[in-house]
Amino acid sequence: PSYGDFNDLKREAKSYAKMSNFEQAQFSVTEQGTTQRMGGARVDDNFFATLQSMPELGRSFGGEDNLPAHAKVAVISHSLWVSMFGARPDVLNRSIQLDGANYQIVGVMPPEFEYPFKSDLPYGDSHTKSTQIWVPLALSSQARTSRAIGNNVSFARLRSGVSIHQAQAEMTGIMARLDKQYAADPRDAGLPREW
Repeated sequence: PSYGDFNDLKREAKSYAKMSNFEQAQFSVTEQGTTQRMGGARVDDNFFATLQSMPELGRSFGGEDNLPAHAKVAVISHSLWVSMFGARPDVLNRSIQLDGANYQIVGVMPPEFEYPFKSDLPYGDSHTKSTQIWVPLALSSQARTSRAIGNNVSFARLRSGVSIHQAQAEMTGIMARLDKQYAADPRDAGLPREW
C-alpha cells in the first residue's frame, strides 16, 4: 500500500499486533578513504519489534528517530560490526559515513539477522545479497499521507487468535473503502491488495 494507505491500515486494522513499513536501499559506505556499496533498508520504528528481533548491542529506533530532523542514526549488522569495527564494544555512538553523511551507530543486530535478503522481495535489488545497515525511514508529513504507490514494503504480525483469512477479509474491506475514498488521488487502485 501507499504510505497514506499504510498509516490508515495501521490505525484501523484490529487483526495485527504490529505493522511495519520499509524501503530497500543501497548505501555508499566510506571507511578510511575507501568506499563500498552495501545493502541497507530505511525502516519505520516498528520494523525490528514486528519481526521480534532486537539488537544484541544497543537499541533499535524509537519514534523520535523517525522524525526527519533526528534521522541520522543507524543500526548495523553483526558482520559489519566485526569487519569494520573489529567487534569493539565501544561501537555505539561512533559514526559511520553513508552516502557522504555521518550517522551515529545506536545498535548492532544479532549474527543471524540481515533482513531483507536478496530473495525476500519480489522486486529486490539484485546487487543486495543481504542487509548490513538500517536507518530510519523518516518520512516527511507530506510523504506520510501520500497515496502514490512507491517501492515500500509493508508487513504485519497477526494478533493471537486471528486467522489469516480473518485478517485478509478485514484488509480487503479497509482497502476497498480507501480506494473509493481516495479515487481522485494519484494511486494505482488496480494493484492487488495482498494482505
